[in-house]
Amino acid sequence: MIEKMRAHGAEVEVHGANWNAADELARELVGASGGAAAYVPPYDDPLLWEGHSSIIDEIAAAGVRPDAIVVSVGGGGLLCGVLRGLQRHGWSETTVLTAETDGAACFAKALAAG
Repeated sequence: MIEKMRAHGAEVEVHGANWNAADELARELVGASGGAAAYVPPYDDPLLWEGHSSIIDEIAAAGVRPDAIVVSVGGGGLLCGVLRGLQRHGWSETTVLTAETDGAACFAKALAAG
């Protein structure tokens, strides 16, 4: 993926031992840009959820009303969008199953913590 981004002219920097370190650097770079750059949150923004919710709009437009939907969960943005789309279409009876990467089970830990 990095090479594909570079092929489109992007300058790519891989930073830190984990996502938190990379995100911290991204926020620092935006802060130091003097307003020339904007931070785009990867998952925790209602505008992103609204975009993700269009998946459900497309399913509805295709004439499909699923009994269940499986959603990959990382930061929760896709899940929030799918839930928003289901709500918009009145599909509260649709079961939503979540799955996340072994070793990065922050959603499962959050649920367990209440």
